Amino acid sequence: WDQPELADFELIADDRFSWLRGSVLQEVRAGLGHTKSGYPVASLGDTSIRYDSLAGQGAQSGLIQAALYTDRIVNHAGKFDSDWISESFEMFYQQRGQASEMVTRMLLGAPELSDIAHVLVGAANASERAAAGLFGLISDPNPLLSMHTPDDAKMYVSRLAGEDAESLLERSRER
Repeated sequence: WDQPELADFELIADDRFSWLRGSVLQEVRAGLGHTKSGYPVASLGDTSIRYDSLAGQGAQSGLIQAALYTDRIVNHAGKFDSDWISESFEMFYQQRGQASEMVTRMLLGAPELSDIAHVLVGAANASERAAAGLFGLISDPNPLLSMHTPDDAKMYVSRLAGEDAESLLERSRER
């Protein structure tokens, strides 16, 4: 439903703020740091993982990280030491950070994810349900973690679209 408006977008060559693709390098940083006096501190948001803004993962990821830490703080009955901080960050990374970082890399054209992206984008070109699934990876990137091959991506697309991914990709090629 947004495609007609997006089709009218044009690159403005002389506008230095116009862009086709993001360029911020992804970086997973440490979840734990220390002050000069040795006290442990937790990283949060972009100080934990730096994302290119193209995939909209930065603030969203930081909020999810803060919520996870808050839940852990409320139920914690010990010291908030280096082990607690490291464990909390690892939990966040496994539950959300890794997938957020992966979906951002995919949308930026990471070569190791290009075959999967080709399936997802091709199917999205032929099916609104597949397009909604691709767009949904921005809100919930975790399904991408189970896509290791193009066949995994095809199974995901088929499940979402309610039709065979191969037929969607064929229709996409015909357009």
